[in-house]
Amino acid sequence: MGLNRKGRKELLAVEEGYRESFQSWRDVLRSLKSRGARWIGLLIADGIDSLTKAVRQVFPMAKRQRCFVHKMQNVLDKVPDKVQPEVLTALREIYHARPGTKRWLSGLSSFNAMARIIRKPCGRCWKPGISSSLILTSRQLTGAVSSRPT
Repeated sequence: MGLNRKGRKELLAVEEGYRESFQSWRDVLRSLKSRGARWIGLLIADGIDSLTKAVRQVFPMAKRQRCFVHKMQNVLDKVPDKVQPEVLTALREIYHARPGTKRWLSGLSSFNAMARIIRKPCGRCWKPGISSSLILTSRQLTGAVSSRPT
């Protein structure tokens, strides 16, 4: 799935692959390139290494972002049920706010305070890869099109 310059979703490829392997992803990306794709501006994926490596090889200028929704799910899996609503609220605040704004900093502060209270598991899950999850959140880039998963 991709977004065109007008922000409309387009199905780019449906192909069989072997367990999301590097070779399978590389073949899909090479196919896109052979059909006229000259660049990928931003890849947002669930953190699968084989896809990231394939994109780096076939479209080396593409920015890569860890899907924030997947990151939130990983964090919530580590959080006790009784505090999940509070943690989810803070994570959503971070997700929907422009980085660096008061709203974003407030969400980040709330989450970090909760992570200290619920101890290490949540923080250990949060820190790895968080910077790559915050490249583009909501409408961070001027004129960028926001497209939520469907």
